[in-house]
Amino acid sequence: MRETASASGVGLPRWIIVAGSAAILLHFTAVVVPILDAQSGPWPTPNGPSLDDPPAFAHAAAGLAEWHASYLRTSNDCHFIFNRPGRAPGVRVEVRLRDADGRMMRNVDLPEPQANPWLRHREELLVRQLAPDLPVPPPGMDMLPPPGKAGPTTTVWLTRDDVIPGWTAPDDADVQFWMATIPQHLVPRNREVMRPSEWAVLLARSYSRRLCRETGAARAEVVRITREPMPPLVLFGNMPPPDAFVERSASFGEVTP
Repeated sequence: MRETASASGVGLPRWIIVAGSAAILLHFTAVVVPILDAQSGPWPTPNGPSLDDPPAFAHAAAGLAEWHASYLRTSNDCHFIFNRPGRAPGVRVEVRLRDADGRMMRNVDLPEPQANPWLRHREELLVRQLAPDLPVPPPGMDMLPPPGKAGPTTTVWLTRDDVIPGWTAPDDADVQFWMATIPQHLVPRNREVMRPSEWAVLLARSYSRRLCRETGAARAEVVRITREPMPPLVLFGNMPPPDAFVERSASFGEVTP
């Protein structure tokens, strides 16, 4: 029996094809523009690291991307600090678990050396959120609270050499910085003072409570160990700074479940 060809279907109206293609092109452009509208670098130069301006055409179309993002509720432009390892310090974490009597139970290293690649990647994303720190502006004139009321406080990194009334450095030779919340007028003035981000503090406490629940520990202390990135000037034959390979340890304090 001879097969008869079926009638061809009716095509879409041209205006629908044009409108759909324009919408797809607009969406693709609005997604790509924020990715291109960003400074590149840092590039090593004899005068230090330098950032180059974004392409002019991408910067000129930034308004289109902002209008598009306001309707789609996009949260970022894909420019993360982790994409620029030269600007972020190397980070690893040691979580110290203790029982109710204060005896050490075990240490948990993050990222775990023996973890599979997928788990190790997620652990690296976690520990990178604990750095870098934020600068604390030097205090101006002393703002003393009224009698019977507490004044404004701030969370900073303190060292063993800082003299703060009511605060004493823990007896731990392996830690150089401790997180502490102190009155703003007591922030040290003789050195550059840094503080952890609120997100880093939240992650450290959340992960500590999780480990306490999983292991039965009574207390957990997150100790962050960082090493600053090598400056690009070494590519021009300059010697690295004396503390280029020094690791700095900072404790987020003990957390109970």
